[in-house]
Order: sequence, then structure tokens, then C-alpha cells
Amino acid sequence: MSFAANMYLYLAEGVVICVTNLTLLWCILSDARNRKRREFLLVAAQSVTDIFYGVAFMLIANLRLGLFYENKLTLTVPTSQCAFIPALWLHNMATPLLGLLPFTTSINFLVCSVAPLWYMRATHLYTFFLLSAPVTIAMSLTSLNALILIDNESPTAIICIAANGAAHHIVYHIMLFFRIIANLASAVIYFIIILYLKKTMINFMIYMIRYRELRNIILLKIIACLPKKWAIPLSMKIRSANEQSNAPKGTFATRSSIQTDRIPSSFDQQPRKSLGRRSSSIVNFNKSRILPKAAGPVSAGPLHLPPLPQRTQNF
Repeated sequence: MSFAANMYLYLAEGVVICVTNLTLLWCILSDARNRKRREFLLVAAQSVTDIFYGVAFMLIANLRLGLFYENKLTLTVPTSQCAFIPALWLHNMATPLLGLLPFTTSINFLVCSVAPLWYMRATHLYTFFLLSAPVTIAMSLTSLNALILIDNESPTAIICIAANGAAHHIVYHIMLFFRIIANLASAVIYFIIILYLKKTMINFMIYMIRYRELRNIILLKIIACLPKKWAIPLSMKIRSANEQSNAPKGTFATRSSIQTDRIPSSFDQQPRKSLGRRSSSIVNFNKSRILPKAAGPVSAGPLHLPPLPQRTQNF
């Protein structure tokens, strides 16, 4: 495959990445309810990172295609010139984030599984820390790379490849370290979560319900842009499929609900009569234990209640 064909593939890949992630980002941020959900904000942050990477792909492809058609691919430029082009800045920002944000999501999933009550009570400070930590690391590495190369006049290839001198080799390897090792650590954390969720499957179901909601929100947002003759049946089909995919009644059945299901149908025909007999026997039993028999008749005055009728003790 020729150099130009590779660059056109870069352009196509960048367009697909940007269109899909912009759609996802619009579905999340256009609804105030979604903006308040921590899981959706983490997904939105990953979408922004992918958009950075897609835009970097398109800018780099455009730069290299221009150099290709001008026959300048063999020229060199100072390293500082490559270090400050927007495409390389976006690339350097996205490289560590592509590992750190999935790692942050896995940590959030672990906290949700191990301490669900604390997770539900966690404030916006926890969400801010989840998002700010990886972004701060990526911005620090990108700024450090720029500071190191700001006065570097050593020649590098004009196509500005980060691995071949356009970025400082130590800083760039740290970026790759965060991208690769963080993704491997995420896989380990998810494996630990799977082992833990064998005992507490309810936490996994709660977390996955949120992502099912996100999927439905994206589909319904996209369908709403279609003509009504297509949008209405498609949205109804998605809603009906969502209702059918809900957990069965017995999954979350409590002891009281199970007992209610086991009551025979004859109870529905005479509910008051059976409850009345049962309640009267309990009242008689408790009354004999608590209320002593009066020695004589009780006078019925304005400050006294009428005497209780004498009843046989049913034990």
C-alpha cells in the first residue's frame, strides 16, 4: 500500500472516530439527567479522548499528504517545530489518556462493586477526582515534553513522527507506559471484580443497568432525528425490547412477596373473614395476659369507658 493510501486511511479513521464519539457525547451531554450520572461522565471523558485522537489523525494525515504531493517527505526540520504543531499536542494528550481513563473506569467499577452504599452516597468531589487525576497526568506529560523540546534545534523528519524524535524519547515512553500498563491493570481489576461478583451479583446488575440505559438513550436520540413514520415504530420496538430484557420477578423476590404468591386463591374470596378470626384470637390472647379481670362492675361515668364484654378465652 502506498504512502498516500495510508494517509487517506488515517483520514477515514479519524472521521469515523470523530463522528461516532461526537454522537455519543451529544447523547450524554444534551440531557441534564445524564450529566449528573458518574458512569456517563466517565464515558463522555473517554469520548473526548477518542475525539482528540481522531482529530490528531486527520491533522497528521493532512500535513503528510501535503508534503507528499510537494515531494518534501525527505526534508528535515528542527525538533522544536514538530513539538508545537497542534496534531502532536493532541496526540500526546490522548496517548496516556487512552490507558488512564479505562483504568479509572475500572477503579470506579471496583468501588461500586465492593462498597455500593458508599458509592451511592459519594459526592461530586469523588467524580471530580476520578476525572481530574488522569487529565492532570496527561497535561503534565504533554507540557513537560514541550518544555524539554522548546529550544531543541536538532533535525528530525518533517513528517513529525513522535516515536522518531518529534517527542522526547523518555517522556514519550512514559506516555506509552501509562497507555499499555494501565490497560493491562484494568484487565486485572475487571478479573478481580468478576471473581468478587460471583458472591454479590446484584452490584454487577445495578452497574450494567446504567450502561443499558446509556445504550437506549443513544438509540432513542438517533431515532428521534428520523422521520416520524420510522421513528415511532423503532422507538416503540426499543422500549418493548427493553421491557422484555428486564429481570424476572423471582430474581428480586423478598420473603413477603414469596409468601403472598403461595397464598391459595380461596383466600382472595374471603379475606376479611379469615383475617377477622385470626385477629380476634390474638386480641383475646393478649388481653388475658395484659388486662386483669375486674373485681366488680365498672361504673359507666363521663370519665369511664363502657365495660368490656366477657368473652371466652380461645387458646
